Amino acid sequence: MGKLTTGTATLTLLLMLGMTYVSPGRAQTPPSAGPAATFRQFAAAVNGGDVAGALAFFADDATWVRGGTCPPGACAGTEAIRSQIEKDVSDGHDISIIDAQVSGSTLTARVELRTDATRAAGTDRIIQVFTLQFSGDKISALQARPDLTDPATAAFAARLLPTTGNPPTGDATPASVMPLALGLLLAGALLSGAGLGIRATTRRR
Repeated sequence: MGKLTTGTATLTLLLMLGMTYVSPGRAQTPPSAGPAATFRQFAAAVNGGDVAGALAFFADDATWVRGGTCPPGACAGTEAIRSQIEKDVSDGHDISIIDAQVSGSTLTARVELRTDATRAAGTDRIIQVFTLQFSGDKISALQARPDLTDPATAAFAARLLPTTGNPPTGDATPASVMPLALGLLLAGALLSGAGLGIRATTRRR
Protein backbone atom coordinates (compact mmCIF):
# COMPACT_ATOMS: atom_id res chain seq x y z
CA MET A 1 0.00 0.00 0.00
CA GLY A 2 2.90 2.26 0.88
CA LYS A 3 4.52 1.61 -2.47
CA LEU A 4 1.26 2.39 -4.28
CA THR A 5 0.89 5.65 -2.39
CA THR A 6 4.47 6.63 -3.12
CA GLY A 7 4.09 5.80 -6.80
CA THR A 8 0.85 7.74 -7.03
CA ALA A 9 2.43 10.73 -5.33
CA THR A 10 5.41 10.60 -7.69
CA LEU A 11 3.14 10.42 -10.75
CA THR A 12 1.07 13.33 -9.47
CA LEU A 13 4.21 15.39 -8.93
CA LEU A 14 5.46 14.63 -12.44
CA LEU A 15 2.12 15.61 -13.93
CA MET A 16 2.13 18.88 -11.99
CA LEU A 17 5.66 19.63 -13.15
CA GLY A 18 4.65 18.87 -16.71
CA MET A 19 1.67 21.18 -16.44
CA THR A 20 3.83 23.86 -14.92
CA TYR A 21 6.24 23.56 -17.84
CA VAL A 22 3.62 23.60 -20.62
CA SER A 23 0.89 25.86 -19.31
CA PRO A 24 2.73 29.17 -19.05
CA GLY A 25 3.53 29.18 -22.76
CA ARG A 26 -0.12 28.66 -23.64
CA ALA A 27 -1.51 31.01 -21.04
CA GLN A 28 0.83 33.93 -21.67
CA THR A 29 -0.92 37.02 -22.96
CA PRO A 30 1.25 39.17 -25.22
CA PRO A 31 1.91 42.70 -23.98
CA SER A 32 0.10 45.65 -25.49
CA ALA A 33 0.89 45.51 -29.19
CA GLY A 34 1.10 49.25 -29.67
CA PRO A 35 -0.27 51.29 -32.60
CA ALA A 36 2.31 50.17 -35.20
CA ALA A 37 1.89 46.47 -34.45
CA THR A 38 -1.89 46.83 -34.33
CA PHE A 39 -1.91 48.45 -37.76
CA ARG A 40 0.29 45.68 -39.16
CA GLN A 41 -2.12 43.09 -37.76
CA PHE A 42 -5.09 45.00 -39.18
CA ALA A 43 -3.46 45.08 -42.64
CA ALA A 44 -2.66 41.38 -42.42
CA ALA A 45 -6.29 40.61 -41.54
CA VAL A 46 -7.56 42.58 -44.54
CA ASN A 47 -5.02 40.94 -46.83
CA GLY A 48 -6.10 37.54 -45.55
CA GLY A 49 -9.82 38.23 -46.02
CA ASP A 50 -10.47 38.09 -42.26
CA VAL A 51 -13.27 40.64 -41.81
CA ALA A 52 -13.96 39.75 -38.18
CA GLY A 53 -10.27 39.84 -37.34
CA ALA A 54 -9.81 43.28 -38.91
CA LEU A 55 -12.95 44.62 -37.23
CA ALA A 56 -11.74 43.45 -33.82
CA PHE A 57 -9.08 46.17 -33.78
CA PHE A 58 -11.70 48.95 -33.75
CA ALA A 59 -13.53 50.48 -30.80
CA ASP A 60 -17.30 50.10 -30.87
CA ASP A 61 -17.79 53.82 -31.58
CA ALA A 62 -14.87 54.19 -34.00
CA THR A 63 -15.14 56.34 -37.13
CA TRP A 64 -13.91 55.59 -40.65
CA VAL A 65 -13.31 58.43 -43.12
CA ARG A 66 -12.41 58.05 -46.78
CA GLY A 67 -13.82 59.39 -49.99
CA GLY A 68 -17.41 59.82 -51.08
CA THR A 69 -18.76 56.71 -49.37
CA CYS A 70 -17.44 57.69 -45.95
CA PRO A 71 -17.13 61.47 -45.62
CA PRO A 72 -16.65 62.84 -42.07
CA GLY A 73 -19.53 61.76 -39.85
CA ALA A 74 -20.98 59.23 -42.29
CA CYS A 75 -19.34 55.99 -41.18
CA ALA A 76 -19.28 55.46 -37.44
CA GLY A 77 -19.70 52.34 -35.34
CA THR A 78 -19.15 48.65 -35.82
CA GLU A 79 -21.65 47.97 -38.59
CA ALA A 80 -20.52 50.84 -40.82
CA ILE A 81 -16.88 49.85 -40.45
CA ARG A 82 -17.67 46.19 -41.01
CA SER A 83 -19.33 47.15 -44.29
CA GLN A 84 -16.21 48.99 -45.43
CA ILE A 85 -13.90 46.12 -44.50
CA GLU A 86 -16.16 43.63 -46.29
CA LYS A 87 -16.02 45.82 -49.38
CA ASP A 88 -12.23 46.03 -49.21
CA VAL A 89 -11.92 42.27 -48.88
CA SER A 90 -14.32 41.63 -51.76
CA ASP A 91 -12.40 44.14 -53.88
CA GLY A 92 -9.15 42.27 -53.36
CA HIS A 93 -7.35 44.86 -51.26
CA ASP A 94 -3.71 44.06 -50.57
CA ILE A 95 -1.96 46.46 -48.17
CA SER A 96 1.84 46.68 -47.93
CA ILE A 97 3.11 49.07 -45.27
CA ILE A 98 5.94 51.33 -46.43
CA ASP A 99 6.48 53.17 -43.17
CA ALA A 100 4.59 54.08 -40.02
CA GLN A 101 5.22 56.81 -37.47
CA VAL A 102 3.64 57.07 -34.03
CA SER A 103 3.15 60.30 -32.11
CA GLY A 104 1.27 59.80 -28.86
CA SER A 105 -2.02 58.10 -29.72
CA THR A 106 -1.77 58.90 -33.45
CA LEU A 107 -0.26 56.69 -36.13
CA THR A 108 0.47 57.94 -39.64
CA ALA A 109 1.39 55.35 -42.25
CA ARG A 110 2.09 55.27 -45.97
CA VAL A 111 1.05 52.07 -47.69
CA GLU A 112 1.13 50.50 -51.11
CA LEU A 113 -2.36 49.45 -52.10
CA ARG A 114 -3.26 46.93 -54.76
CA THR A 115 -6.88 46.24 -55.63
CA ASP A 116 -8.92 44.62 -58.37
CA ALA A 117 -9.22 48.08 -59.96
CA THR A 118 -5.48 48.77 -59.97
CA ARG A 119 -4.84 45.34 -61.43
CA ALA A 120 -7.48 45.86 -64.11
CA ALA A 121 -5.90 49.21 -64.97
CA GLY A 122 -2.43 47.69 -65.21
CA THR A 123 -1.22 49.85 -62.32
CA ASP A 124 1.33 48.13 -60.10
CA ARG A 125 0.23 49.95 -56.96
CA ILE A 126 -1.03 53.24 -55.60
CA ILE A 127 0.04 54.99 -52.42
CA GLN A 128 -2.35 55.83 -49.60
CA VAL A 129 -1.79 57.68 -46.36
CA PHE A 130 -3.54 56.28 -43.29
CA THR A 131 -4.03 58.33 -40.14
CA LEU A 132 -5.27 56.36 -37.14
CA GLN A 133 -6.26 57.56 -33.68
CA PHE A 134 -6.06 55.08 -30.83
CA SER A 135 -7.98 54.81 -27.60
CA GLY A 136 -6.06 52.34 -25.48
CA ASP A 137 -5.31 49.37 -27.73
CA LYS A 138 -8.27 50.02 -30.07
CA ILE A 139 -8.52 52.15 -33.19
CA SER A 140 -10.96 54.98 -32.49
CA ALA A 141 -10.66 56.73 -35.86
CA LEU A 142 -9.26 55.86 -39.28
CA GLN A 143 -8.80 58.26 -42.16
CA ALA A 144 -7.36 57.27 -45.55
CA ARG A 145 -6.41 59.48 -48.47
CA PRO A 146 -4.40 59.09 -51.68
CA ASP A 147 -0.86 60.43 -51.89
CA LEU A 148 -1.18 62.60 -55.00
CA THR A 149 2.51 63.44 -54.88
CA ASP A 150 3.16 59.90 -56.12
CA PRO A 151 3.08 59.89 -59.95
CA ALA A 152 1.48 56.44 -60.28
CA THR A 153 -1.25 57.34 -57.78
CA ALA A 154 -1.95 60.64 -59.51
CA ALA A 155 -2.07 58.93 -62.91
CA PHE A 156 -4.43 56.25 -61.64
CA ALA A 157 -6.64 58.94 -60.09
CA ALA A 158 -6.77 60.85 -63.36
CA ARG A 159 -8.14 57.78 -65.12
CA LEU A 160 -11.05 57.68 -62.69
CA LEU A 161 -12.01 61.34 -62.95
CA PRO A 162 -15.19 62.01 -64.96
CA THR A 163 -14.82 63.84 -68.26
CA THR A 164 -17.39 66.30 -69.60
CA GLY A 165 -16.04 66.70 -73.13
CA ASN A 166 -16.10 70.47 -72.58
CA PRO A 167 -12.76 71.67 -71.20
CA PRO A 168 -13.00 74.81 -69.04
CA THR A 169 -12.22 78.12 -70.65
CA GLY A 170 -10.89 81.37 -69.30
CA ASP A 171 -10.98 81.55 -65.50
CA ALA A 172 -13.77 78.99 -65.10
CA THR A 173 -11.42 76.74 -63.13
CA PRO A 174 -8.74 78.78 -61.35
CA ALA A 175 -5.42 77.03 -60.82
CA SER A 176 -5.78 77.54 -57.07
CA VAL A 177 -8.95 75.45 -57.07
CA MET A 178 -7.54 72.53 -59.04
CA PRO A 179 -5.75 70.73 -56.16
CA LEU A 180 -8.91 70.86 -54.04
CA ALA A 181 -11.14 69.74 -56.90
CA LEU A 182 -8.77 66.89 -57.74
CA GLY A 183 -8.63 65.80 -54.13
CA LEU A 184 -12.41 65.79 -53.72
CA LEU A 185 -13.02 63.92 -56.94
CA LEU A 186 -10.28 61.42 -56.23
CA ALA A 187 -11.44 60.85 -52.69
CA GLY A 188 -14.80 59.64 -53.94
CA ALA A 189 -13.37 57.60 -56.77
CA LEU A 190 -10.22 56.12 -55.29
CA LEU A 191 -10.73 55.72 -51.55
CA SER A 192 -14.20 54.25 -51.72
CA GLY A 193 -12.48 51.02 -52.76
CA ALA A 194 -11.63 49.13 -55.86
CA GLY A 195 -15.30 48.56 -56.64
CA LEU A 196 -15.61 52.10 -57.91
CA GLY A 197 -12.58 51.55 -60.07
CA ILE A 198 -14.16 48.47 -61.58
CA ARG A 199 -17.41 50.29 -62.28
CA ALA A 200 -15.48 53.14 -63.87
CA THR A 201 -13.67 50.64 -66.09
CA THR A 202 -16.98 49.08 -67.08
CA ARG A 203 -18.40 52.47 -68.02
CA ARG A 204 -15.40 53.22 -70.21
CA ARG A 205 -15.89 49.91 -72.03
